[in-house]
Amino acid sequence: MRAHFRVRALVLCAIAAIAILPACSSVRVTAADDLDLSSYRTWGWGTPIEPVASESITPRQIELAHRLTQQIRLAMSQRGFQYAGPDADLLVTPELRIRQRRSVIFHSLPNQYLPSHHDTPSYQFEGMTTEDIEVVEVTDLVVAVVDRRRDQVVWRGRFLASFQDSFAPHLETSVAALMDPFPSLVRDPFPAPGRSAVAVSTSEPQVESP
Repeated sequence: MRAHFRVRALVLCAIAAIAILPACSSVRVTAADDLDLSSYRTWGWGTPIEPVASESITPRQIELAHRLTQQIRLAMSQRGFQYAGPDADLLVTPELRIRQRRSVIFHSLPNQYLPSHHDTPSYQFEGMTTEDIEVVEVTDLVVAVVDRRRDQVVWRGRFLASFQDSFAPHLETSVAALMDPFPSLVRDPFPAPGRSAVAVSTSEPQVESP
């Protein structure tokens, strides 16, 4: 029997971004109506949606995957779930897609006017037009949580945003915003005002299969 789902969309713009997220981003959450966390205690990694051949992975992708793995581990731990590998109650599968969008920006200088002197005519020169190429990284981050016993998706979050610099400096805060609506087994006695905690990695990135 197909489960019923409820959808909640959050748009984080301007002040809601608290200067750590892009000017406008969105979080869309889909959860099963019968989601009951009292029956779940452990979590593990699910199967990647689209496995990528190791020879096609770049060093930057390896670093992002390592940091993404670390942030999801932190989020699940903060919510009271223990890691138990493939036999866990919940299987978590992240998917990160990044594409570059290039736009040509034109800049026009004002017209210049050269007045006449005595018997010489006046001239008006049209302002020069310059162009710049703006590169924006469009990020689509999805985290799907599956009930292993029922083989059914019980929670799914999606984070969409565009970054004028790069997604990499914003990964921790983006994952925190995405996982913030995920239900918790424990209540944080010392909640951080206005933002979720993030983990900071000081070690070399390592490859870890989701």
